[in-house]
Amino acid sequence: MMLQTLDRSLSKLGMKLPRKWKGSKTHSPLAGTMQPSKLARELNMETEISNAFQAFGAVATSLAFLIGLLVYRSDSTFKRNDLLARQAILSLERAWDIFTDRGKASRPKADRVIWLTTARHLERFVCLRSLMHCPDAHKIVLDEHEEYWRYRFYDFLHPICLENGFYDQIEAGRKIEPRSAFVIVKFSGWSGVQDPIDRVMFAEEDLDDLKKHPVLSEYLRSYLRGLKQ
Repeated sequence: MMLQTLDRSLSKLGMKLPRKWKGSKTHSPLAGTMQPSKLARELNMETEISNAFQAFGAVATSLAFLIGLLVYRSDSTFKRNDLLARQAILSLERAWDIFTDRGKASRPKADRVIWLTTARHLERFVCLRSLMHCPDAHKIVLDEHEEYWRYRFYDFLHPICLENGFYDQIEAGRKIEPRSAFVIVKFSGWSGVQDPIDRVMFAEEDLDDLKKHPVLSEYLRSYLRGLKQ
């Protein structure tokens, strides 16, 4: 039966089975070697193993590609955030340089162009910061720079905060643009800013570390007593 099947298969391929094999069971190359059912089972097993390896290879390739893509996106996001953070900080520095004549002025100058240019740099800082997908590290870095420059602006603006007529003391066509004044003065304040001090808490036992500062220690104890009332 096996020889007949093999003969038919060879015929389809234009080949013939040797005559000495036909009609002979003893000379068949398959005789005495393996039962057809066992051979079929082993062939099926080899096929399944091969398919399993192919599937595993495909999964491994896909996984490697996915990991590579995630690493690339993470690295790309970090570089993008770093570029935006650097430019945002530069905008703060430029705003200060314009507003204070590179730190040489002792008080703000009633100059429309100076106030407008300074306000534009501050607004671009806000815009650049909003474009960042900020991880904690970048956010803290920007918060730190913003806090530093906020105080510098606050201190520089202090001499004119109660000065009547400062914003409209020059001719009407050159008065300080109201929106620019709003941007600058608002930046110099802490309204809406998350204060890291709000996270600080201490108790009576923490004051043991302040033994060398008895006046401060008593002041803080008085503060804690006031909280309990």
